[in-house]
Amino acid sequence: MTKHRRRSIAAATTAALLAVGTLTAGASTTATPDAVPRIGQEAPITPNTTVSAPRDVRVDAEENGMYIFATPVCNLAKSCSSWVKIPSVGIERKEVDTRYGILVPWPSSWREGETISSGYVHSYARDIFGIGWYSKTTTSLGAITRPYAVRPITARVTGQDDSARSASVTGTATPNASIRRNNTVVATANASGTWSAVIGGLSTGKNTLTFQQYVDNDYRNQTSVDVTFAPKQLLTGITGTTTTLPAGSTTTVFGHLRATAEFATPGSDARVTFTAPDDTTFPRALTTVRGQQRPASGGDWTDFPADNLVDGSVSADGRSVTFRWAPGNAGWKLTAGQEVRFGVPVQNPGNAADTGELRMSVTGSAPQGSLAASATTPVQIEAGTLSPVTRTGPDTVSPGTTNTFTGTATPGATYQVVDATGEVIVPGGPFDVDDRGNWSFTAEVPVGATDYAFAIRQTAFGQTETSQLFRVPADTRN
Repeated sequence: MTKHRRRSIAAATTAALLAVGTLTAGASTTATPDAVPRIGQEAPITPNTTVSAPRDVRVDAEENGMYIFATPVCNLAKSCSSWVKIPSVGIERKEVDTRYGILVPWPSSWREGETISSGYVHSYARDIFGIGWYSKTTTSLGAITRPYAVRPITARVTGQDDSARSASVTGTATPNASIRRNNTVVATANASGTWSAVIGGLSTGKNTLTFQQYVDNDYRNQTSVDVTFAPKQLLTGITGTTTTLPAGSTTTVFGHLRATAEFATPGSDARVTFTAPDDTTFPRALTTVRGQQRPASGGDWTDFPADNLVDGSVSADGRSVTFRWAPGNAGWKLTAGQEVRFGVPVQNPGNAADTGELRMSVTGSAPQGSLAASATTPVQIEAGTLSPVTRTGPDTVSPGTTNTFTGTATPGATYQVVDATGEVIVPGGPFDVDDRGNWSFTAEVPVGATDYAFAIRQTAFGQTETSQLFRVPADTRN
């Protein structure tokens, strides 16, 4: 027993000396043990295992992580692997097979676009006794930059020069991406992913501009925007004079245009669209408008000889109407500076007081160029108020007969005849108050009745009110 104990102590001492580098028999001086055995633990001397710095080290940085490749160098080892460390971000992968690459996901502390150079790789071996040894020398992983996650490319036209036929385009993409058009680099996204370019040499009419995004010279995605250059702008919009829209009325509101060059006969594609101010509508039967013109120097407005806007179509909600612009007289033309206006009827139900605007847009062309233009006219929308309900007749009712009742209320309102509880007592309504504010209805007064009581419930301007209860006494003289 004593002899065996001495051998164990000797073996343990030998292993400990090897661990601190005092003994080198059977171990390479380029290697360090993974752990030092404790006194009393059996640890045979390692036979000729050598471990050197890895070869063929490289890193492929991808969006989802980095692929680390390395060939560990071990001699007379039971196993040979790698020990990867990037201390600054807490990455450590021990005893891994890196010969075909291992994926190390990006830690959250490693920001996109950030470069780190603190990484290195040991060769890591286990000898025939299972003891781990790693190379004292390492191979650097080099500078590793976390790539930006690929973002979709976007583009929008922010301006255009009609005379130069060029367009300013701004968009977003992956930071530092190359932006190309027709295989030519036109911009490079900055660190925030924003890019811009001015594209020239475009043609009259519609141009579709397609931009591709390349990240590390690899195509990723593309997007397109359109820009259109008209040959010549023939019209410009003029802001009209503020128009008041009384409650419950229909008022003509004018849209104004000015010719920037002489032109004649709008083409078959010419269209004029009006959009009503909020809370107003156009009449359903609106189909034609006769325009007016005046000289560039100003003066009185003169009607055109025939309707200029025809085939009007009012939208289902009454908020817009579109016409075909087709002058009906021969020799029609506008000269540069001349003004033209079109008036459309706007209905204000009077539900609320507000400000707004009538919008007019023109599309299409003439032989001389483009008619594209838009204009607005401010409006002041008045809210309606309900007029008091009065009874004008009769003074008495005749029981057992049909009697006629008259009075006044809000012009244009609708009304129902109700009793003291709000129940309708005259069927067939709602009835209309005429434009002068008069109402009337007939009702049979029962035989023996001493009076006839009713109230008028009127509705207008989005409001409903019920009048006082009118009580008409019966004529009891007969």
